[in-house]
Parts: sequence; C-alpha cells; structure tokens
Amino acid sequence: MKNCSSEDGKTACKERQEKRSCIYVCVQSRKGRRIGRTGESGEVQLVTDKMFTLVELLVVIAIISILAGLLLPALKKAKDMASSITCVNNEKQIGIAVIMYSTDYNGWFLFPFIGNGITWGGRLVDELDYLPKGRKGSSSVLLCPSGNPSTYFDLNQTYGLLALSPQATSTMRISPCLVKGVRTDPSEFPVFFDSTSTTTGIQTSAVTKTVWSGHTVSLRHGNMANLLYLDGRAAVATQDDLVTKYGFDPEALTFKK
Repeated sequence: MKNCSSEDGKTACKERQEKRSCIYVCVQSRKGRRIGRTGESGEVQLVTDKMFTLVELLVVIAIISILAGLLLPALKKAKDMASSITCVNNEKQIGIAVIMYSTDYNGWFLFPFIGNGITWGGRLVDELDYLPKGRKGSSSVLLCPSGNPSTYFDLNQTYGLLALSPQATSTMRISPCLVKGVRTDPSEFPVFFDSTSTTTGIQTSAVTKTVWSGHTVSLRHGNMANLLYLDGRAAVATQDDLVTKYGFDPEALTFKK
C-alpha cells in the first residue's frame, strides 16, 4: 500500500476519498442512530433521525382542532340548507296532490281531521292514493326531514294543515278560491306549515293560528318555516310574516332548540 506522504500516495488517497463521497456511512453515537455521507472534502456530514416530540404532536392536534372548528359550522349550515330545500320540494308535491283532490271534489279543500281518527294524510294516502304511503323509518314527502321524527312513522306525524275551525268540515275551496265564504288570493293564503306539537315534540297533522292543543308552526329552518300556499307554491316565512301578515298568535309558534 502506497504511503500518503508520497506524491503517488496522495493521489491514491484522493481517489479513495472521491469513491467514499457516494457511500452512506452509519455512525453509532450515544445520542442515537445517525446517518451521514462523506463529501468531496472527505468530511462526514451527519444527519440525526428524530421522532415527533410531545410539543410538536400537541401543535399538530391543535391545528387540526382549529380547522375542524372552522369547517363543522359550515358543513352544518350546508346540511340544514339541503334539508330546507328537500322540505320545500315535499310541500310542492303535497300541493300538486291537493290541487288534484280539489279538482276531483268540486273545488273543495281538505280539512286536517276528516273524522274517525283520519287526518288529511290518511285521506290523500290511505283512502285515495294521491300520494305514496311512506315506509316506517324511511323519508317521506309527508314530513319535514329536519323535524321530529325525520322519517315516516304514521299519518298523524306530518306537515300541519291549517285548521280554521274546530269542526271536522272543510271551510276552504280552491276553485273558486274561497275561505269561509270570502274570496281570497290563493297565492297569499298559506295552508300547510312546518309543524310541531308542544306536548310531544313531534310533527303534527294540524296547526292553528291560536294556541290550541299544542299544535304549533315550527320555525325550524334558521328561525323560518316553510309554507305551502293554496295556489301550490311553497316558500319560507319569518316569525314577523306569520304574526303580522298571516295573523298567527306568537304563542302558536315554536323555534327549533
């Protein structure tokens, strides 16, 4: 082996150093495993393998928590909006069925309680097949997806039809549009509402403008309720609309908790 002090030896040493420049060298130290690589100068450059420290892990968790806190309200708002849109579409389908019923029955409108425990839903669904009957535990056009229950249970838990009198007789006609014998603009007279019972907390088949048996309009869509009008259109209404425009007692309105 040539001595590095001679010219030939210096040249051989330089060649060996250049060969070592592309070789990884593992060096064991007391602080842990280190990986290094020799450079052109022959010096070993060491890089230390490190695991996450507790502080770094806590910082990552904190960042994830902040992002979740920012995103979850937006996701909930989007979900509520989708439910409200579905609710409006349900009411429009009910409106089509009600207009068909009125056409077949000389212009007369439905009443919330037909008699013998039959509600408007029972009349349109069970007796006359104007609307499909829901399956228990599934979604249904008869009730709001944001209400309780959110899936079909029975025909007493549906959108609420406006009851104008306690008798089980209809006082409304669509053609001509008469309410208690008074000609009315069908585009400005709501008949179906998001509903809830103050006694049971579930959707109910009737609502009234005054407090009666706990049948109330539910403002469950961002403190607004979806309404179906006599002409078949569906729209949202605020508490002020219901009180000042449609004559509801404030006590006959409930808000989603």
